[in-house]
Amino acid sequence: MALYLQHGQGEKALELYKTMSVEADELTYVTLLAACGSVGDVEEGRRAHAKITASGFEAVPVVANSLLSMYSKFGRCDEAKVVFEKIQRKEIGAFNSMISALTEHGKFEEALGFFPLMDIDAFSPDSTNDRASGQSSQREKRQNKLGGSALRDGLVRINSRFLLEVHAFFQEGPLIGNWH
Repeated sequence: MALYLQHGQGEKALELYKTMSVEADELTYVTLLAACGSVGDVEEGRRAHAKITASGFEAVPVVANSLLSMYSKFGRCDEAKVVFEKIQRKEIGAFNSMISALTEHGKFEEALGFFPLMDIDAFSPDSTNDRASGQSSQREKRQNKLGGSALRDGLVRINSRFLLEVHAFFQEGPLIGNWH
């Protein structure tokens, strides 16, 4: 399926999926959702979503993000928001997927509304807890993985400012003159 999809043959990927006699896993579902999005097959995408929900894979972050991406490709931001709301522990990828979906469809103010929803503390280590538990090496690993809180916070500010600028440009012309 993935090879068909990589070579722009989403229809063949969907046909192959329909002939599979094995239980689908998260990789299969991610590929299936991408194939549905690539060919614009909303109904097959919804059937896949129902199977994903029934099998419990909707809680897997990569699958949830793939659902968000698929619904975005269909222009179905409301359905993407339903998926987003069901995610119990939202990771940065889910926020990125949702913000991207909304901005791609011109819903800039709604996209900006997702920035305050991010639990910034959830994405950065709590130094007090780390010292108390003696896990400073864990903290360093998380900081490296996240790129450090200063970098992350800066990107959030830049993204917010970028979305405001894009929104303002399309509404009434440039609002913010200097990005620095």
